[in-house]
Amino acid sequence: MKRLIGCLAALVLFIIAVSGTFAEGISTTDNILLQPTSAPQKTPAAERYSAAVPTPATSSAYPVSAKTNIQKVNVRKEPKGDSKRVAQIEKAGTSVTIIGSSYDDNGTQWYLVKLKDGRTGYVRFDLLTIVNNAPTATKQPSTVNNAPRNNGGANRGSSDSDWPTAYPRLQFEDFAFEKNQILNVYSAPSKKSWRGANGKASVGMVGGVYCAGGENGWYLIIYENSKRITRVGYICGEDIQGPVPYNSLQFPYIPATVNTDANMTDDPAHFYSTITVLQPGTTVYLLADYRRSDMTLAYIEAYVNGQQARGFIPMASLDW
Repeated sequence: MKRLIGCLAALVLFIIAVSGTFAEGISTTDNILLQPTSAPQKTPAAERYSAAVPTPATSSAYPVSAKTNIQKVNVRKEPKGDSKRVAQIEKAGTSVTIIGSSYDDNGTQWYLVKLKDGRTGYVRFDLLTIVNNAPTATKQPSTVNNAPRNNGGANRGSSDSDWPTAYPRLQFEDFAFEKNQILNVYSAPSKKSWRGANGKASVGMVGGVYCAGGENGWYLIIYENSKRITRVGYICGEDIQGPVPYNSLQFPYIPATVNTDANMTDDPAHFYSTITVLQPGTTVYLLADYRRSDMTLAYIEAYVNGQQARGFIPMASLDW
Protein backbone atom coordinates (compact mmCIF):
# COMPACT_ATOMS: atom_id res chain seq x y z
CA MET A 1 0.00 0.00 0.00
CA LYS A 2 2.80 2.43 0.89
CA ARG A 3 4.48 1.68 -2.44
CA LEU A 4 1.17 2.35 -4.27
CA ILE A 5 0.71 5.68 -2.46
CA GLY A 6 4.28 6.64 -3.28
CA CYS A 7 3.77 5.83 -6.97
CA LEU A 8 0.55 7.88 -7.08
CA ALA A 9 2.29 10.84 -5.44
CA ALA A 10 5.13 10.66 -7.97
CA LEU A 11 2.58 10.53 -10.82
CA VAL A 12 0.80 13.64 -9.53
CA LEU A 13 4.09 15.56 -9.30
CA PHE A 14 4.98 14.49 -12.84
CA ILE A 15 1.61 15.68 -14.19
CA ILE A 16 2.02 19.05 -12.45
CA ALA A 17 5.50 19.51 -13.89
CA VAL A 18 4.42 18.61 -17.41
CA SER A 19 1.32 20.82 -17.27
CA GLY A 20 3.52 23.77 -16.28
CA THR A 21 5.68 23.15 -19.34
CA PHE A 22 2.81 22.68 -21.76
CA ALA A 23 0.82 25.67 -20.50
CA GLU A 24 2.59 28.04 -22.93
CA GLY A 25 0.12 27.94 -25.82
CA ILE A 26 1.89 28.59 -29.13
CA SER A 27 0.41 29.71 -32.45
CA THR A 28 1.89 30.13 -35.90
CA THR A 29 3.94 33.03 -37.22
CA ASP A 30 0.96 34.10 -39.29
CA ASN A 31 -1.09 34.55 -36.14
CA ILE A 32 1.53 36.72 -34.46
CA LEU A 33 0.91 39.32 -37.14
CA LEU A 34 -2.72 39.79 -36.09
CA GLN A 35 -3.89 42.57 -33.79
CA PRO A 36 -6.27 41.36 -31.04
CA THR A 37 -9.21 43.51 -30.00
CA SER A 38 -8.76 43.19 -26.24
CA ALA A 39 -5.85 43.37 -23.81
CA PRO A 40 -4.55 40.20 -22.13
CA GLN A 41 -5.14 39.45 -18.49
CA LYS A 42 -2.19 37.16 -17.81
CA THR A 43 1.38 36.63 -18.91
CA PRO A 44 2.58 33.28 -20.30
CA ALA A 45 2.16 30.38 -17.91
CA ALA A 46 5.83 29.53 -18.14
CA GLU A 47 6.55 33.00 -16.79
CA ARG A 48 4.04 32.50 -14.00
CA TYR A 49 5.87 29.27 -13.19
CA SER A 50 8.62 31.12 -11.37
CA ALA A 51 7.30 34.67 -11.07
CA ALA A 52 6.87 36.11 -7.60
CA VAL A 53 5.07 39.32 -6.70
CA PRO A 54 7.84 41.85 -6.02
CA THR A 55 7.84 44.25 -3.12
CA PRO A 56 6.21 47.48 -4.35
CA ALA A 57 8.89 50.11 -4.79
CA THR A 58 9.79 53.06 -6.91
CA SER A 59 12.87 52.91 -9.13
CA SER A 60 15.08 55.07 -11.30
CA ALA A 61 12.76 54.31 -14.26
CA TYR A 62 10.11 56.53 -12.70
CA PRO A 63 8.30 58.91 -12.40
CA VAL A 64 6.49 58.61 -15.72
CA SER A 65 3.47 60.64 -16.84
CA ALA A 66 0.42 58.73 -18.05
CA LYS A 67 -3.27 59.21 -18.87
CA THR A 68 -6.27 57.00 -18.27
CA ASN A 69 -7.70 55.17 -21.28
CA ILE A 70 -11.29 54.87 -20.09
CA GLN A 71 -13.75 56.33 -17.59
CA LYS A 72 -14.08 55.16 -13.98
CA VAL A 73 -10.61 53.65 -13.56
CA ASN A 74 -10.25 51.97 -10.17
CA VAL A 75 -7.15 52.70 -8.08
CA ARG A 76 -6.47 49.84 -5.68
CA LYS A 77 -4.53 49.47 -2.47
CA GLU A 78 -2.56 46.43 -3.71
CA PRO A 79 -1.60 45.20 -7.21
CA LYS A 80 -4.53 42.81 -7.68
CA GLY A 81 -8.07 43.01 -8.96
CA ASP A 82 -9.79 42.07 -5.71
CA SER A 83 -7.84 44.56 -3.60
CA LYS A 84 -9.61 47.39 -1.77
CA ARG A 85 -10.39 50.41 -3.96
CA VAL A 86 -8.77 53.57 -2.65
CA ALA A 87 -9.99 55.89 -5.42
CA GLN A 88 -11.77 55.98 -8.76
CA ILE A 89 -10.68 58.22 -11.64
CA GLU A 90 -13.89 59.39 -13.27
CA LYS A 91 -12.75 60.80 -16.63
CA ALA A 92 -10.79 59.26 -19.50
CA GLY A 93 -7.64 61.23 -20.31
CA THR A 94 -6.98 62.13 -16.66
CA SER A 95 -3.27 62.64 -15.96
CA VAL A 96 -1.53 60.56 -13.29
CA THR A 97 2.10 59.98 -12.36
CA ILE A 98 3.46 56.44 -12.42
CA ILE A 99 5.99 56.03 -9.58
CA GLY A 100 6.53 52.27 -9.72
CA SER A 101 5.15 48.96 -10.94
CA SER A 102 4.47 45.46 -9.70
CA TYR A 103 2.96 42.16 -10.85
CA ASP A 104 0.17 40.07 -9.35
CA ASP A 105 0.36 36.30 -8.93
CA ASN A 106 -1.05 35.85 -12.45
CA GLY A 107 1.79 37.90 -13.94
CA THR A 108 -0.39 40.91 -14.79
CA GLN A 109 1.44 44.23 -14.50
CA TRP A 110 0.09 46.99 -12.26
CA TYR A 111 1.36 50.57 -12.15
CA LEU A 112 1.78 52.32 -8.82
CA VAL A 113 0.35 55.78 -9.48
CA LYS A 114 0.19 59.07 -7.64
CA LEU A 115 -2.94 61.15 -8.07
CA LYS A 116 -3.10 64.94 -8.12
CA ASP A 117 -4.39 64.99 -4.56
CA GLY A 118 -1.35 63.00 -3.38
CA ARG A 119 -3.08 59.64 -2.91
CA THR A 120 -1.32 56.56 -4.28
CA GLY A 121 -2.51 53.16 -5.44
CA TYR A 122 -2.31 50.56 -8.20
CA VAL A 123 -3.88 50.67 -11.67
CA ARG A 124 -3.79 47.78 -14.14
CA PHE A 125 -1.34 48.42 -16.97
CA ASP A 126 -3.84 48.35 -19.85
CA LEU A 127 -5.94 51.15 -18.33
CA LEU A 128 -3.12 53.71 -18.73
CA THR A 129 -1.15 55.14 -21.63
CA ILE A 130 2.37 56.40 -20.94
CA VAL A 131 2.86 59.81 -22.52
CA ASN A 132 6.35 61.12 -21.66
CA ASN A 133 9.16 61.45 -19.13
CA ALA A 134 10.18 57.83 -19.61
CA PRO A 135 13.72 56.58 -18.93
CA THR A 136 16.12 57.00 -21.81
CA ALA A 137 19.20 55.20 -23.00
CA THR A 138 22.18 56.12 -20.85
CA LYS A 139 24.96 54.00 -22.33
CA GLN A 140 26.03 53.02 -25.81
CA PRO A 141 27.56 49.81 -27.17
CA SER A 142 31.34 50.03 -27.32
CA THR A 143 31.58 48.80 -30.91
CA VAL A 144 29.57 50.17 -33.81
CA ASN A 145 30.05 48.97 -37.37
CA ASN A 146 30.51 51.57 -40.08
CA ALA A 147 27.14 51.05 -41.70
CA PRO A 148 25.64 53.58 -44.13
CA ARG A 149 23.31 56.20 -42.62
CA ASN A 150 20.06 57.51 -43.99
CA ASN A 151 17.32 59.87 -42.87
CA GLY A 152 14.84 57.28 -41.71
CA GLY A 153 11.88 59.28 -40.44
CA ALA A 154 11.93 62.89 -41.60
CA ASN A 155 11.84 62.40 -45.37
CA ARG A 156 10.73 58.80 -45.67
CA GLY A 157 7.82 58.05 -47.96
CA SER A 158 5.26 55.33 -47.46
CA SER A 159 7.19 52.82 -49.51
CA ASP A 160 9.89 50.54 -48.13
CA SER A 161 12.02 51.58 -51.11
CA ASP A 162 12.88 54.76 -49.19
CA TRP A 163 14.50 52.79 -46.37
CA PRO A 164 18.14 51.66 -46.26
CA THR A 165 18.93 48.07 -47.18
CA ALA A 166 22.06 47.70 -45.03
CA TYR A 167 20.26 45.75 -42.31
CA PRO A 168 18.57 42.32 -42.30
CA ARG A 169 14.92 41.45 -41.85
CA LEU A 170 14.04 39.24 -38.91
CA GLN A 171 12.46 36.00 -40.06
CA PHE A 172 11.50 33.31 -37.58
CA GLU A 173 11.22 29.64 -38.51
CA ASP A 174 9.81 26.73 -36.57
CA PHE A 175 12.54 24.76 -34.84
CA ALA A 176 12.16 21.45 -33.02
CA PHE A 177 13.75 22.28 -29.69
CA GLU A 178 13.81 19.35 -27.32
CA LYS A 179 10.59 19.36 -25.34
CA ASN A 180 9.91 19.39 -21.60
CA GLN A 181 12.41 22.09 -20.71
CA ILE A 182 11.79 25.61 -19.42
CA LEU A 183 14.35 28.22 -20.46
CA ASN A 184 14.96 31.75 -19.27
CA VAL A 185 14.37 34.45 -21.88
CA TYR A 186 16.40 37.69 -22.08
CA SER A 187 15.89 40.69 -24.35
CA ALA A 188 19.53 40.65 -25.51
CA PRO A 189 22.26 37.98 -25.69
CA SER A 190 23.43 38.46 -22.11
CA LYS A 191 22.20 37.24 -18.74
CA LYS A 192 22.66 40.79 -17.48
CA SER A 193 20.32 42.24 -20.10
CA TRP A 194 16.77 43.48 -19.48
CA ARG A 195 14.33 40.63 -18.95
CA GLY A 196 10.57 40.71 -19.24
CA ALA A 197 7.91 39.57 -16.77
CA ASN A 198 9.62 41.54 -14.01
CA GLY A 199 12.87 39.67 -14.59
CA LYS A 200 11.23 36.23 -14.73
CA ALA A 201 10.52 35.71 -18.46
CA SER A 202 10.80 32.08 -19.52
CA VAL A 203 9.40 29.77 -22.15
CA GLY A 204 8.23 26.17 -22.00
CA MET A 205 9.51 24.18 -24.94
CA VAL A 206 6.40 22.38 -26.17
CA GLY A 207 6.97 22.74 -29.90
CA GLY A 208 6.04 25.70 -32.06
CA VAL A 209 8.78 27.98 -30.75
CA TYR A 210 10.18 29.96 -33.68
CA CYS A 211 13.83 30.92 -34.02
CA ALA A 212 15.59 33.54 -36.16
CA GLY A 213 19.10 32.18 -35.57
CA GLY A 214 22.06 32.22 -33.23
CA GLU A 215 24.43 34.92 -32.06
CA ASN A 216 27.53 34.07 -30.00
CA GLY A 217 25.90 31.05 -28.42
CA TRP A 218 22.50 32.73 -27.91
CA TYR A 219 19.34 32.06 -29.93
CA LEU A 220 16.70 34.63 -30.84
CA ILE A 221 13.17 33.22 -30.53
CA ILE A 222 9.57 34.34 -30.69
CA TYR A 223 6.72 32.66 -28.88
CA GLU A 224 3.13 33.40 -27.98
CA ASN A 225 0.90 32.12 -25.21
CA SER A 226 -2.77 31.21 -25.34
CA LYS A 227 -3.68 34.80 -24.33
CA ARG A 228 -1.85 36.05 -27.45
CA ILE A 229 0.96 37.72 -25.54
CA THR A 230 4.01 37.60 -27.78
CA ARG A 231 7.61 37.84 -26.62
CA VAL A 232 10.84 38.05 -28.61
CA GLY A 233 14.04 37.33 -26.76
CA TYR A 234 17.17 35.26 -26.41
CA ILE A 235 17.76 31.87 -24.82
CA CYS A 236 21.27 30.82 -23.84
CA GLY A 237 22.77 27.90 -25.75
CA GLU A 238 24.42 26.59 -22.59
CA ASP A 239 20.97 26.06 -21.08
CA ILE A 240 19.45 24.27 -24.07
CA GLN A 241 19.14 20.50 -24.09
CA GLY A 242 19.27 18.87 -27.50
CA PRO A 243 19.89 20.39 -30.96
CA VAL A 244 20.14 24.11 -31.66
CA PRO A 245 19.64 26.10 -34.91
CA TYR A 246 22.67 26.32 -37.16
CA ASN A 247 22.03 29.65 -38.92
CA SER A 248 23.77 32.71 -37.47
CA LEU A 249 22.65 36.31 -36.99
CA GLN A 250 24.84 39.27 -37.97
CA PHE A 251 23.59 42.74 -37.12
CA PRO A 252 25.13 45.98 -38.51
CA TYR A 253 24.56 48.29 -35.47
CA ILE A 254 23.42 51.32 -37.46
CA PRO A 255 23.36 54.39 -35.18
CA ALA A 256 19.98 56.10 -35.25
CA THR A 257 18.09 58.81 -33.37
CA VAL A 258 14.56 58.53 -32.02
CA ASN A 259 12.43 61.35 -33.46
CA THR A 260 9.31 61.01 -31.27
CA ASP A 261 8.17 59.35 -28.05
CA ALA A 262 8.49 55.67 -28.93
CA ASN A 263 7.25 52.71 -26.92
CA MET A 264 10.04 50.09 -26.97
CA THR A 265 8.61 46.60 -26.55
CA ASP A 266 9.57 42.94 -26.77
CA ASP A 267 6.05 42.20 -28.05
CA PRO A 268 6.10 43.18 -31.75
CA ALA A 269 2.62 41.78 -32.40
CA HIS A 270 0.61 43.71 -29.83
CA PHE A 271 2.88 46.17 -27.95
CA TYR A 272 1.35 44.94 -24.67
CA SER A 273 4.63 45.00 -22.71
CA THR A 274 6.89 48.03 -22.38
CA ILE A 275 10.65 47.97 -21.93
CA THR A 276 10.78 51.76 -21.86
CA VAL A 277 9.46 54.78 -23.71
CA LEU A 278 12.32 56.36 -25.64
CA GLN A 279 12.29 60.13 -25.83
CA PRO A 280 13.14 62.21 -28.93
CA GLY A 281 16.89 62.58 -29.36
CA THR A 282 17.75 59.22 -27.80
CA THR A 283 20.55 57.37 -29.62
CA VAL A 284 19.83 53.72 -30.37
CA TYR A 285 21.25 51.12 -32.76
CA LEU A 286 19.21 49.68 -35.59
CA LEU A 287 19.84 45.94 -35.90
CA ALA A 288 17.11 44.70 -38.26
CA ASP A 289 13.52 45.24 -39.27
CA TYR A 290 10.45 43.14 -38.61
CA ARG A 291 7.50 43.14 -40.99
CA ARG A 292 3.96 43.18 -39.65
CA SER A 293 0.85 43.13 -41.79
CA ASP A 294 0.17 46.79 -40.98
CA MET A 295 3.64 48.29 -40.46
CA THR A 296 7.36 47.69 -40.37
CA LEU A 297 9.10 47.77 -37.00
CA ALA A 298 12.72 48.52 -36.19
CA TYR A 299 14.55 45.96 -34.05
CA ILE A 300 16.91 48.08 -31.97
CA GLU A 301 19.40 47.98 -29.12
CA ALA A 302 19.54 50.58 -26.37
CA TYR A 303 20.78 50.82 -22.82
CA VAL A 304 18.07 51.61 -20.30
CA ASN A 305 19.35 52.70 -16.90
CA GLY A 306 22.68 51.10 -17.77
CA GLN A 307 21.09 47.78 -18.75
CA GLN A 308 21.35 46.36 -22.27
CA ALA A 309 17.98 45.88 -23.94
CA ARG A 310 16.73 44.94 -27.39
CA GLY A 311 13.23 45.47 -28.64
CA PHE A 312 10.95 46.99 -31.24
CA ILE A 313 9.69 50.47 -32.10
CA PRO A 314 7.94 51.73 -35.26
CA MET A 315 10.48 52.23 -38.05
CA ALA A 316 9.05 55.70 -38.67
CA SER A 317 10.21 56.68 -35.17
CA LEU A 318 13.87 56.62 -36.26
CA ASP A 319 16.16 59.01 -38.14
CA TRP A 320 19.58 57.84 -39.28
